[in-house]
Amino acid sequence: MTRTWRKETGLALWSFWIRPPAPHGIPTTTTTTRLTTAVTTALHCLPGFAEPSWLEATTHQQGDLLLHPVTIHTATRTLNQLATQHPDLTTIRITCDLLITTTPDQPEHTEPETASLAVIALPASATHSNSRLLLTLRLDIDIYATQTHAQNPNNQTLAAINQPRLTNFLTRLHQHLHTELEDLHAPDYPHNTTTHGFT
Repeated sequence: MTRTWRKETGLALWSFWIRPPAPHGIPTTTTTTRLTTAVTTALHCLPGFAEPSWLEATTHQQGDLLLHPVTIHTATRTLNQLATQHPDLTTIRITCDLLITTTPDQPEHTEPETASLAVIALPASATHSNSRLLLTLRLDIDIYATQTHAQNPNNQTLAAINQPRLTNFLTRLHQHLHTELEDLHAPDYPHNTTTHGFT
C-alpha cells in the first residue's frame, strides 16, 4: 500500500512564548533555573505523544555541548546535572521519537528522531527587563495532516488516529507553561496548521 505521509526535516515548526504569570514551580530566580524547570515541565507533558532520545544544551560561554542519550526516566536527571555544571545555560534541545500509528488496527510505535523540542532563554532587552523563554516544537513527519504531499496524499485515516496525540500534547503545554503562539512555520501546509496542530 502506498504510504500517505512523509518524513522530512522541518515540515512544521511551532514557536511559543512561555508567558507570565510564571507557571507554578518556576520561581523568579536565575535564567538557568527557569529554563531547566520549563524543560522539566515540557518533559512531563510528553507521555502519549513522544519519548525523549537525545538532550543537547547550549551555554553562553562554551556554546553547544555534547549530545546526551536520554530516556523519559533519565532526562530530568541529565538536565539537572547539566544545570549544575553549566549555570549559564541558554538553550536546551530534546530530540524526540514520536509515538505514532502507521497502520490502522496495528499497535502504535515510536518513530526515531522525528521531532525536536527546545526551550530558549532570550536575554533581557530595553523592552523586557527579564530574560524571556521561547519554546519551539519541530515536527519531521506529517502523519497528523489529513492531506499530505506524499505519493498518496489522502491521509485522513491515519490523521484521525494520530492528530489527537499532537493536539493533546500542545494543550498540556499550554495548561502547564501558559504558552502563547509566537510563530507557526509550515510552508507546505499554510492552511492546514493551527495552534493546536494539523487539520
